Amino acid sequence: MNEPDRPISVLKDLVLKKGDIEAYEELEIAYLDYGHGNFYGIAKVMADKYDYPKAYYDVYIQILRPTQNPEATINLDSCTVEEKKKAIIYLKKAFEKGFEP
Repeated sequence: MNEPDRPISVLKDLVLKKGDIEAYEELEIAYLDYGHGNFYGIAKVMADKYDYPKAYYDVYIQILRPTQNPEATINLDSCTVEEKKKAIIYLKKAFEKGFEP
């Protein structure tokens, strides 16, 4: 995949201020495939503020996969009990809202 056509700052603005799903998907690619930073904060805003089902799942993944490498396996041993609880809350919300990975 190619890097996004729009600048990262524009995509972040669209996601954080407007809940733009297309921008979120582009930003996810930029963050996870091209190492543009930690995607957790973006996913959390999109879930909590805009109630986007996929973002709830993305928060779950970001909590349980401490590395930004999208091919890394989930490592439960590296998570605290609180992180695990939080991850499960977000996973449940994703499925309650109809997201299927």
